[in-house]
Amino acid sequence: MSFGKYLSIISFLILIFSCKEETHPLDTGTYEFRYLIGEYLYPDSVAIQITPEWRCRFAFYGEEVNMEVAPTKYKELASLHQEFGHKVFVRLPILRSLLFGVKKIQVLKCLENGVLEDVSNDTYILMNNYKRFIELDYPAGNSVVDYQYPKSISSLTNEDLIWLDSYLEFIGGEINNKDYIIQVTLDNGTVFRSKKIEE
Repeated sequence: MSFGKYLSIISFLILIFSCKEETHPLDTGTYEFRYLIGEYLYPDSVAIQITPEWRCRFAFYGEEVNMEVAPTKYKELASLHQEFGHKVFVRLPILRSLLFGVKKIQVLKCLENGVLEDVSNDTYILMNNYKRFIELDYPAGNSVVDYQYPKSISSLTNEDLIWLDSYLEFIGGEINNKDYIIQVTLDNGTVFRSKKIEE
């Protein structure tokens, strides 16, 4: 092989790899995906957590459904959320996990006399409007945070419940795991609560 041909091959390979780097800008922390929601969670427990930044959130735990462990079930749930994997788009590599099978969520305040008061109407969470983001066909240059809005727990509709994150960020007021309990009712009638931490 002549030196000229060798040089041409090297130049061609350099060009290919440079284009690949631009198409997959891993250095910026973004990747190519076909689904916005990477996982669905069928909850069996919930906890009130205080993050290191002193932010309160409701954390759900349970059976995880994703493309690796249950691809058929995952695609079925994805289609219910209008995701069919037809488009490749670039987004931050954040695992977004949605709840499924939830019928109702309540926030209960523990009063001194042992009575539980439903304060769901005064408890607000930050909703991510994934539905709108997907309807707009994953708009380039936009972030999911551009589609966030607050909503009280008591006003959550059946439509809202299928778009709930497995980590719900609480906003406004003070919620803790000593004076409050989260009660969750599933579609099958199962009810479970977060544990109250005694001082």
